[in-house]
Amino acid sequence: MLNEDTNSLYEQIKLSKKLLRKETNSDIIFTLINYIGNTYKAIYEIDGYIKDFNKRRIFENKKNYKKFTKKINIYNTQYLKNFILNKDYHNNYIGNILTGVEDELETITEICEYDDDITKEEFMDILSEFMEYIKEKDLLDKILENKIYVPKSNGTNNLGYTSNNPITRNIDIFVRNFNYNLRCLNTLVHEIGHFYDFQDNFTSREYNNYYYNSIYTEVLSRLFERLFIRFMIEKNYHKEEMKYLLYEFERINHNFILQTYLISLLNENILENTNNLEISSKVLEKELKKIYRYEDDDALFNIIESYKNIDLSQTISYTYGDVLSLNILDEIEKVRDVKTLAFFKFRKELFNKEQLEDMNPDNYTKLYQKEIKLIRG
Repeated sequence: MLNEDTNSLYEQIKLSKKLLRKETNSDIIFTLINYIGNTYKAIYEIDGYIKDFNKRRIFENKKNYKKFTKKINIYNTQYLKNFILNKDYHNNYIGNILTGVEDELETITEICEYDDDITKEEFMDILSEFMEYIKEKDLLDKILENKIYVPKSNGTNNLGYTSNNPITRNIDIFVRNFNYNLRCLNTLVHEIGHFYDFQDNFTSREYNNYYYNSIYTEVLSRLFERLFIRFMIEKNYHKEEMKYLLYEFERINHNFILQTYLISLLNENILENTNNLEISSKVLEKELKKIYRYEDDDALFNIIESYKNIDLSQTISYTYGDVLSLNILDEIEKVRDVKTLAFFKFRKELFNKEQLEDMNPDNYTKLYQKEIKLIRG
């Protein structure tokens, strides 16, 4: 299952470079360069030399590098414009969700982390049974054909990422600091959600717009996680460990929801002048002090100080990944089949409020309370 051999990645880079030399379509060129850069970065990380990686090295000259960064800036500008256009809606929608769930997690006082190590055999058995549960066993068979890489990384985080080349239809999964434990299994399930998402028949333009402009890129990955946690608890597999993972999952989600709400309070000029879609905690604190009194909201400002830099795209995508995945969990649980999701009708489109008509904040609050009961139970 696991692949530490980077030869196949070098082969994919070689193929992409060959296609690149003949290509004239700007969207395809951008897609290929982006894939080559991301794959080189993955190789450096797998081999333990990530500190030596410099994306500029993949470009033949400064002119090509400037073209690439210009295209990135265009996508960033489009992302911000769409968020600003719907800023008041985001503020109201996310604000109502935050109000509905604000104190729920704090009611959980007796929760502790457990040793989540399992055997390789159990790891594979659980993964296989879960994929059968959601009727995607064939997808798992495809992924297990040397599609999972295990980069080395500082620290102990088990974060993953999924690399996709829509031109060659090659998709690879990466899980840092891999071990046979429940946390890594949960991370792998999240990345399988991305793998499933990227299987769609994207054109280069569609993929670039989706990858850089959509706020829905984390919906399927978060849904797969939710389904996996629900499956484990229902089956009584490592139930206490999974309750803790669910608690941690919701705590992280709550943090993203709060960040998105705070971002929605910012002045348009501040948002338009962000650098690479990042806002520093100092800027956020400065602007929010124009709205809140520090004396009245010292706890809020203490949280803000802990943020460092906020990645707007990641924060907003994970927020809506959480909100939508919980709202559609009931729909998917009835049939255990991801293909039935109504979400597919609009996932490639830019955000508009009509898409969320059936996913109102009150419904989210009710579903969130069910998740809290699962943690307590």
